[in-house]
Amino acid sequence: MSNDQAGEILPLVGKQQYARAFCDNVVEHLANTYIANIVQCRPVSEVGAEQMLLDKYVLTKGLTTLLTHSPTPSSATANTAFQKRVNNIMARLDPLLKTLQVRPSPPEGLVQAYLIHIADRSDTNFRKILELKGVRKQDQTALVEMFGMHRDGKANNHLVQNSPLLTPLMNVAGLGSTGLGIGAPSGMPGLQTRFDPTGFGEKLFSAARDSMGTGGVSDRGVSPLGEDAKAAVEGNLKSIGKFFRRDITGFGGMNIGGRFGAKRDGSVDDYTK
Repeated sequence: MSNDQAGEILPLVGKQQYARAFCDNVVEHLANTYIANIVQCRPVSEVGAEQMLLDKYVLTKGLTTLLTHSPTPSSATANTAFQKRVNNIMARLDPLLKTLQVRPSPPEGLVQAYLIHIADRSDTNFRKILELKGVRKQDQTALVEMFGMHRDGKANNHLVQNSPLLTPLMNVAGLGSTGLGIGAPSGMPGLQTRFDPTGFGEKLFSAARDSMGTGGVSDRGVSPLGEDAKAAVEGNLKSIGKFFRRDITGFGGMNIGGRFGAKRDGSVDDYTK
């Protein structure tokens, strides 16, 4: 959000506490978005990480002035507290970017940078850094082994088990593909995103014939269709079949399903004649 946009929105906020809450949410959202975009930019080179860190400093400086655009004057204490909160929120990016600034060769340098800045004991999170840097799969094993040796040393007993920054950032299943925790839903692997109308007409007419022939609704106390009603339904189905006999053309002239009512062998259902 630019200062001009803040100057347009904050005057509409009536109370100072609401303006502060709005600014806090803006800063939090921008920090999370920035981290997500770092992942989107992988592989991140050392120069790229340095530039992202510089951009973060510029963004932080701009965000500290957000509250000054509120028409309700804030006390010096309130402004100082807000600036401190902005710096704390944006500082969450520093460990990640400072680690990405280190070259993977020599490997000891990257391992030590991870232990200093990320400061956790997770092999999975260390692999996430390697993925973000674009380290090849065949080179990751040696780096992970070296990480384990340094991690288990007496000098690193203070390390936490999992970093609160990296743990939710990327999921393990997506490391070989998108790397993002917001990738394709894993619970729907077979979900089709396209509508396939092949055989749709055939299934429609078969279902209609079955319902008329068996009187499936009679189980609930409703009488089966009479001959006149059946004839009327069949007439309607024929009309529908004629309507769908023409080829269906999708976006860009792509045929997305042939003819409704056509059987797989190329013949046409009796109801569509």
